[in-house]
Amino acid sequence: RHFELRATPQMGRSCVFQGESQAVIGAQIGLDRFLAWRIPLAVATVHVPPKIDVEPVHSQGEAWLLFAAARLERLRLGGMTLRHKPQIAGWLIPCRIPGGRIGNWFLSAYSDDPLTVLAMRGIGLEASRCRIHHTATHIHAVGEVTAVVGCPIVVPELAWFTEDRCGLFPRWGGVLCLPLAKRRWAWQVHAGELQAPLATRMQGRPVGVIDCSHDLAL
Repeated sequence: RHFELRATPQMGRSCVFQGESQAVIGAQIGLDRFLAWRIPLAVATVHVPPKIDVEPVHSQGEAWLLFAAARLERLRLGGMTLRHKPQIAGWLIPCRIPGGRIGNWFLSAYSDDPLTVLAMRGIGLEASRCRIHHTATHIHAVGEVTAVVGCPIVVPELAWFTEDRCGLFPRWGGVLCLPLAKRRWAWQVHAGELQAPLATRMQGRPVGVIDCSHDLAL
């Protein structure tokens, strides 16, 4: 299972996304999960730039905050393949970008591998090193999240997650958009329980853990 990220720079916050730079990053993904919380819509809006709309929770005055954790089985930067298997994580706010597509606005990103941290910084992410332990039953990022992945549950309000999405973060005074397209979203929601207080962002039980480990890329 692979994905390709294509950089689409937006040179001004008010203009439409335009231009492409092909094959910035390629990776084969192992585990791929998202812890999801509800937060006030007004709080989420403060953290995203103008012209990008926060994805609401059924218009209830709330938005989503996600903590993503994934294990990369193989990472390619340009024409160079790195054979180690870094783990990555990050805090995200789902948004609607021009054209109606869903994007995940990156608040911060982490990896247990220094080269991966440098690569993420190189494309504009606010990235730092963090020890990450991501297994079939646990998500652990030191200083950020320690959670247990429970049994499957049904959360209809998370159905929007089946749409193709992009990674979004500030760059060049505007927004960099990294599209991620898949031919099938084989996602499932699990119960999630926090095992330790969070150092940042969020407290309390998440709505669920979105498991995308069986998605298929184009």
